[in-house]
Amino acid sequence: MISKTPNILSPRLQRLYSDLQNIGSSVLREFWVEIEQQGTAIIEPGTDDYSMVTFLWRDDGSARNVAVIQDWGADGIREHHKTLLSNSDVWYLSRRMRSDTRTTYQLSPSSCIAVVTIPVVLSSHLHKG
Repeated sequence: MISKTPNILSPRLQRLYSDLQNIGSSVLREFWVEIEQQGTAIIEPGTDDYSMVTFLWRDDGSARNVAVIQDWGADGIREHHKTLLSNSDVWYLSRRMRSDTRTTYQLSPSSCIAVVTIPVVLSSHLHKG
């Protein structure tokens, strides 16, 4: 049984968290290989025409925080700050989004030296069929 942490909405990240607790940090390499092969964001089917979309950033040790900059409608264009998964190099932010959503977003890692903004296009189709 996967132990759920209240702030981890993504089933895939819940599994990673559990694996980190039970197996150790060796699972991170496998996780990032998987992500490199499938691409990002992680898109997991949900209910009622919604999917769980998880935006990722791999920490190289220099980021003090990471933001996703995107317009999610009602709250306008703004920064949505990610969380660093305990004992890992995985910054993440999960959002429940309509499965027919098409959008772009930017990731903005910040360190004490500089802020770099990297444009990324949501490359996966949320609605497959």
